[in-house]
Parts: sequence; C-alpha cells; structure tokens
Amino acid sequence: MPPERTQKMGKKAAQKKPGAAASPKDGNYVPKKPVASATPRASSRVRRAPELLQEAAQAQDAISASSSSKKPDPPQGQAQPEPTFTSGCDTSTFLASFDSDIHELATFFRDSAANNDLRVELPGLTSEANPDIKWTAETLIQLYLVSYHNRDWNTCDLITDTWIRAFHKLDSEPLTKIWREQKIKCNPAIEIPPNDNGNPDLHHHVTSFDPRLLTQLYEYTEKDCGARNMWADAMALVGERLESTMESIGQGRWHKDLIWNIMRTCMRLVRARRTLKIEEKQPGAWCKRYHEHARHGTDCYRVIATAVAGKKRRADSIERGEPADTSTKRVKFTSPENADEYSEED
Repeated sequence: MPPERTQKMGKKAAQKKPGAAASPKDGNYVPKKPVASATPRASSRVRRAPELLQEAAQAQDAISASSSSKKPDPPQGQAQPEPTFTSGCDTSTFLASFDSDIHELATFFRDSAANNDLRVELPGLTSEANPDIKWTAETLIQLYLVSYHNRDWNTCDLITDTWIRAFHKLDSEPLTKIWREQKIKCNPAIEIPPNDNGNPDLHHHVTSFDPRLLTQLYEYTEKDCGARNMWADAMALVGERLESTMESIGQGRWHKDLIWNIMRTCMRLVRARRTLKIEEKQPGAWCKRYHEHARHGTDCYRVIATAVAGKKRRADSIERGEPADTSTKRVKFTSPENADEYSEED
C-alpha cells in the first residue's frame, strides 16, 4: 500500500470519535393479534432474505422483552398480577371479542367453586333454539383463555383433562387411532381408575390440530402454560403423518413456540423407551406437566372436589343422626418396575 494512502487512512481513523456506536433499534415487535372469527392468511411464497432477517431480529427482541417482564407470583394474600402473554397485545380487547356465552360459562364455573360445588366435568350446553349443543374446539380454547386470564386454574385444568380424555378415546378405536403404537405394554397390576370427568358432548373436531386456534392459545398464554405442553405432546405422538400435514398447511401458519415445543418432545422420544404423560391413564400423572395448579402452588381440582364432597357426606350423616365414619380407607398403590426408565418426568 502506498505511504500516502496509509497516512490518509490514519488521519481518518484519528478523526473518528471514540465511543461512537450504531443507533439502537426502536421499539419491540408486536405481532398482529388474532381475532376469533378471522381465518388465517396464507404466508407469501416469495420473501426477500433481508426481510426475513429483520423479522427474526424483531421477534427475538419481543421474546427478550417478554421474558424480562415476567415476575414470580407474589405471596398469598397480595394482589395477583395479570399474566404476561407472548403476543404483548391488549388482552382485555382480545377477550372482549369473544361471544358473551363464553364469559357466562367462565362466571358459571367461578360461582360454582365459590359455592363449594367445584365442577369435575363439563356441563351440558343448551339454548332455546338448540337443546343439545356440542362443545366445540373454539369454545374450549376460548373458555380456557378467559379462565387463564382470570387465574381460574381449576377450570383450566378441567379443560386440559377433557382434551386428554378426548385424545385417549380417539386413540383407543382402531379406525380413529391417531398416535403411533406404544411398544411399552401396560402393567396389568395397576388398575385404571374410572373416568371422573364424565362424557361431555364434544364435537369430533376438538382434537383437530387447528393452527388458528393453537396460535390463539400460544399468543395469550405464558411460556410455561400446561396446555401448551399438552398440545405439543399430542402432536409429537402423531409422527410423520402430522409432519406432512403441517408442511401442506405451511410453516408460517404455525406458532414458532408450538414448533419449538414439538421439537423438544420429539428429541426426548428419539431412541428412548419413554411414555409421555399424556399417554398415562392415571390422572395424577397429568398434574406436573399439564396442570396450572402445579405451577401456582394450589391443590388439584380433583383433590378439592373430593374433600368438599366428603365434608358434605359427613354433614348429611350428622343431620340424619347417623354416626360419623371415622375409619381410614387404605389404598394399595403398585408401581411398575424401573418406572424411571419408562415414564417421562418432565
């Protein structure tokens, strides 16, 4: 390099102000909030690389802002903060777009719990025009979101268990079997408890993997939401058949956190003799991974409902003049050998 050019470059470097830095990005990316009645748009087929890089950077900023704003639950007795949702949108506006029947159902469940009548199964739905209304996929998702926003964890967990039992029923029939074959056989020594969630009238599509409804679930729940894990596990168990379906629908239609959760579950299943919690027939196995009460330090709605029912029975016995039953019922629990090898703990 000529000496004159080297000297010019040295002068320019000396003139540069120390500590100068590029201007920071302004604002966080706020994705468009979904509307319950809107149909998802197909993603554009041709997109430039710079646009993709910019959107990825903005999405990462939104994730960082969401995670930094997350705070632990305050001590009992203090006001509970509203959940921090992935979308960063105005939650009240989104929930207000739901039909009034959804909010009436949420109020019904809260009032039942307040009157010591905690629900362990979904009630039947009726109207003047239709005496027999089925629970639809959209109704369950929206009721879950309203209950989640109201911190009604009992109703959230009841809806989650209803989904799990719907998948169990679907997978038990040869013509509708959806999950890949489980190679680990059930231990006959363990008795499968009866269905305590009843048989609500569900529409057949409550177990369908609707990208629009799943996006609503992921946009308006926190990252550790149990329903997220449940749907991701249910989708991972379908295997390659769901892979082709997701590709045909398009990558842009699926929430990125949903894809991430499915990938994590699939990685745990690779070359491992493992049973996911959603496959278990014992309801107690669902609490840790799929229930909200496990994340907020409260009892399962089954435990609460059983305790309330026991108090009512004892009160009725005393009122009738019958002696109170103070005996203790002993129940024997049998666990399979090498349980850690076969059952998922996460």
